[in-house]
Amino acid sequence: MLSSALRRNTAANALGQAAAILIQLAMVPVYLRWMGLEAYGVLGLFITLQAAVLVLDVGMSSTVNRELARSTDDASRERAARVVRSFEWVVWSAALALVLLGAALAPGVATHWLNPQQLSGREVTMGLLLLVATAAAMWPTALYGGVLAGLQRQVLLNVVNTVFLALRAVGVLLPLALAEATLPVFFGWQLALTLLHAVVLAVLCWARLPAVPVGFDPGAVRSVLGFAGAVAGIGLLSFIVVQADRIILSRMLPLDALGRYAVAAAAAAALHRIMMPLMSATYPRFSELHGSAALNDLRTLYRRSVQLATALVVPASLLLAAYAGDVLRLWTGDRALAVAAAPLLSLLALGFGLNALTAQPLALLLAHGRPDINLRLLLVGTISLLPCMLWAASVWGAVGAAAAWLIYNMFHLAGMVALVPTMEGASHARTWWSDTWPPAAAALAVVLLMRLGVPVLPEGAAGLLVLLSMALATLGAAALTVPFARNQVRGLMRRLSGR
Repeated sequence: MLSSALRRNTAANALGQAAAILIQLAMVPVYLRWMGLEAYGVLGLFITLQAAVLVLDVGMSSTVNRELARSTDDASRERAARVVRSFEWVVWSAALALVLLGAALAPGVATHWLNPQQLSGREVTMGLLLLVATAAAMWPTALYGGVLAGLQRQVLLNVVNTVFLALRAVGVLLPLALAEATLPVFFGWQLALTLLHAVVLAVLCWARLPAVPVGFDPGAVRSVLGFAGAVAGIGLLSFIVVQADRIILSRMLPLDALGRYAVAAAAAAALHRIMMPLMSATYPRFSELHGSAALNDLRTLYRRSVQLATALVVPASLLLAAYAGDVLRLWTGDRALAVAAAPLLSLLALGFGLNALTAQPLALLLAHGRPDINLRLLLVGTISLLPCMLWAASVWGAVGAAAAWLIYNMFHLAGMVALVPTMEGASHARTWWSDTWPPAAAALAVVLLMRLGVPVLPEGAAGLLVLLSMALATLGAAALTVPFARNQVRGLMRRLSGR
């Protein structure tokens, strides 16, 4: 049975991520209509840069999350607070340095790297500068989020994050309408709200942490430097492999074609966000169980989380790949865009689905304090992926880059499953497969049957209703193959029947 805290945190994370996915997906068609395909290509670069600047924080936020989750007394809590204070100096200083670097590079990138055909160079340059500043402001936001997650205050964290996401994504329509629908106006609003978000999270964090001197503590940082450095390395290599396609294509494609790729990538990346609620809740719990040497409970929780992850991600990935063109048509209302981007979305959806399945093995390795295992795997994968993707993109364009991403994730997932036995025993690969193939096979069977029966989704609201029904059917079929989920359903039925 999952603890009440874990269930509460998972539910809060799920609701927060669901709200984020719905808001962001709902706003993409609006941005396309208001700002145009070229401007959305720049927004796609913002997602790439956002991931890049968070590379440094990946190590710090994961470290403070783990340290606070493992804190059992006042002394360990104070030591963790000193680590947070020290990391604050790093992230705010790095954010300022990034803004200065962006100011120096933005004119050259706008002129010599991107290929705008309708937007002016001045608008792109100013948009890029504000884009960089906004992404930099997300560094401290992520650090404070890791603190609240480690303190098991994930309900509060999700409420705050959802409010600010709505203000950034939907509230930006007000300045776009009152001023003009340009990149500087868009990113000016994003910057202001992101800075306010960071300040609010900082206040909430320090209200719950021991009072420690403001300043950089070399001793506190030295004690966690190895773990933080390895996790930061994972973040850096993960950024390279996840964003390599957009970086490569931004140089090779016109900005409008890059915009089409960004639309497909935005839809596919929602699959990764499906996994975040579960990983955000289980990672601190994994760390806590490992720190208290409750290894049997840790193995049980890990296996259940793998089963649930598969039942959530695989149905969505397969359904999105099978109905890519229909989903894009219903989502954007643009038939030409749907036809052009459908092959991209199919490949990216499968790739992101496989990538999302590595989240739980990664959380387990981090809880064990062994990020080096995944770091080595990522290093080999990065060295292999980049030349292959560059070649595939030069031959087949965007489709080649998306195909390379899919193939990479096949090998990466296989490597993760093979390497985790160093922590969990030689039977891990067999148990992982036994936990994942039933929900995956059930989802595949249902999607194939639906594809044969309904080859094209209807237009408008009817199409959305059919797609929702298909999603529920596929998810239900996968969930019913998971023993833990079946037991939960039986328990619910008994309570409803009064027995």
